[in-house]
Amino acid sequence: MKIDVAIAGGGPAASAAAIALRRRGLSCAIVERGDCSGEKVGESLAPAAKPLLDALGLDLARDGHLPCHGHRSVWGSDTPVEMPFDLSPYGNGWHLDRRKFEERLAELAGVPRFTNTRVLDVEPSWRIVTDRETIVADFLIDATGRRAAVARRLGARIVRDDTLFAQVFFEGPLPPNADTYTEIEAAADGWWYRAPIPGGRAIAMFVSDVRKYDALTLDASSFRLERIAGERWLAIGDAATALDPLSSHGLGNALFTGMRAAEAIATGNVDDYERAVDKMWNVYVSRRRELYASERRWPSSPFWSRRYTPPS
Repeated sequence: MKIDVAIAGGGPAASAAAIALRRRGLSCAIVERGDCSGEKVGESLAPAAKPLLDALGLDLARDGHLPCHGHRSVWGSDTPVEMPFDLSPYGNGWHLDRRKFEERLAELAGVPRFTNTRVLDVEPSWRIVTDRETIVADFLIDATGRRAAVARRLGARIVRDDTLFAQVFFEGPLPPNADTYTEIEAAADGWWYRAPIPGGRAIAMFVSDVRKYDALTLDASSFRLERIAGERWLAIGDAATALDPLSSHGLGNALFTGMRAAEAIATGNVDDYERAVDKMWNVYVSRRRELYASERRWPSSPFWSRRYTPPS
């Protein structure tokens, strides 16, 4: 198979890149080692994600996702703080049926997709040798998530900002009058996230730097690639920059980097893509450190003391 762009990895970043590449007249294919089976952890999108959704042609109301009308936090004090989305210029946010969301993105992408396929070798020029097909492409995108499998094979190094684990629980059924706010609450050795998801359930997640519960555990670390692009390749989504779930920008980052990568490839302005991701990362790191430093109720807690940076 000869194409313009090969995309390794099959998540939202890959589909967003494929949608944008096709619109610019470039051929592409997606190669992923999974097949979208198994439990998909839901995720919330803030109202500010609406321009990205519109640009991709996603109508979340039509697809049956659950509106999110605000955010509630207990952070830095014992007093809950609420932020309703009533005054947002973008309207409400969304709690996603993650499987349905990814299926819709894949449908909109409409490109060849090789599932349950392992990349066996990547050769310059690019020849991507899989256990099913050999693909020849002019450009290569790493969308393999936090593994950054292709970029690391090409010599890119991961630079870690923090190590965290997210331990996930599913709750339900919820009462019919339950509100649709996301909730975040700091605890002595980490913090809790909770949100309703479509289907009358809720997802709860405890984030810490130690495994405390016997539950589905996901990597929630904060890191980036030392370099996110090279000679006719670049990384997107979590493969480029993996964000702490406290930021609530992980999925938005996947869509943004996928679309910007397609623009960079089509125009040849990969340097602009690198600068945009560098800028996003620097803002994210600064804001993240401010948020953790603002929680001072447990000064002797190893978790919080490790994340407190005294004012300069």
